Amino acid sequence: MKDAWLTADLDSLNTLMTDGLEENPELADKLLYSRNRNWLPAIEALLDQPGTHLVAVGAGHLVGTQSVIDLLQDKGHQVDRY
Repeated sequence: MKDAWLTADLDSLNTLMTDGLEENPELADKLLYSRNRNWLPAIEALLDQPGTHLVAVGAGHLVGTQSVIDLLQDKGHQVDRY
């Protein structure tokens, strides 16, 4: 996992973070996807305020098609990965 994160291998990281969850979509939703959706209003409220803000989440919330990053991009926000 560390190597995938450090090399920005997002496909491998997504596979590692969601391995086995495809067998239980309800669990995947509770652990990752619904939490991502629920955080969106608070993150967007921060983006409306001046300054720099830190939002810390686990790596699993930053990869995949329902990630926090994808949800923000879907709403028109520019998101950069460093």
